[in-house]
Amino acid sequence: MRNKLVFVVAILMNCFLISTAFGQTASELEGKYGKPIMAYPVSENIWMTPEFTEDGQICYARLYPKRISFDTNYLGNEMQLWELKDVLDQLAPPPTRGKKTNFFGGSFLLGQLAETRFWYDKVTFTFLSSLKKASPTKKELEPTLKADDIFSDPFVPGTDIVIVSWRDRKCVNR
Repeated sequence: MRNKLVFVVAILMNCFLISTAFGQTASELEGKYGKPIMAYPVSENIWMTPEFTEDGQICYARLYPKRISFDTNYLGNEMQLWELKDVLDQLAPPPTRGKKTNFFGGSFLLGQLAETRFWYDKVTFTFLSSLKKASPTKKELEPTLKADDIFSDPFVPGTDIVIVSWRDRKCVNR
């Protein structure tokens, strides 16, 4: 009788362990890790995670290279300047940015990271770049650059993350 009881308890324990390992629901995951983050595929190789104002306008966005999609891995992918420029021009078209401020194009070096900001009256672009990887040379970029273009900054090529923040909009969660 004791052997049967041990066997039944072992079976029940095994079933309990299997059901907790494989039975996680969306609500259980959300309870454990929080709500999923909304991400948009804004180009072939770039994701965007936005934040919004109370009335639904975008006020803050992070752009970063796709590393994975539903059916594809993009390991080692970097944001290409031409693709990034197109995305930024769609998100904050040049005529809507306002004038460049007096502090336009400041860079901060933080160990192996460069943080470069471009301030306009209505929007700020922050480029975060790793200094460990080689950036394209100016000669490689010349065909696509203008002298006053933000992409001519030496720290912008090889960017890992771009943050776009609208200065005249208040985000709900900030």
